Amino acid sequence: MKMTRWIAAALALCMLCCLLTGCGQSYTVTLNANYPGSAEPVTLSVSSGKTLTAETPVREGYVFEGWFTDENLTESWNDADKIKSDLTLYAAWD
Repeated sequence: MKMTRWIAAALALCMLCCLLTGCGQSYTVTLNANYPGSAEPVTLSVSSGKTLTAETPVREGYVFEGWFTDENLTESWNDADKIKSDLTLYAAWD
């Protein structure tokens, strides 16, 4: 009987941890260089709740202005944001 309670408590604790940490869930983050003739977008697998510091892309004759979460480049990406779903980041150039 005591062993059954211990097992039930251990399972409940595991389930709680799983709910709080995402059970190892990972999401796809796509990095789109966002210009004609650029390479195919890069995809990364990032664990749920982790942050991502995306590499700075290089484009000859342009200055990289940052990563954005929308194609219209109105919502900038913050490296401190935690990954909670699949995401595409678009590079902005000047």
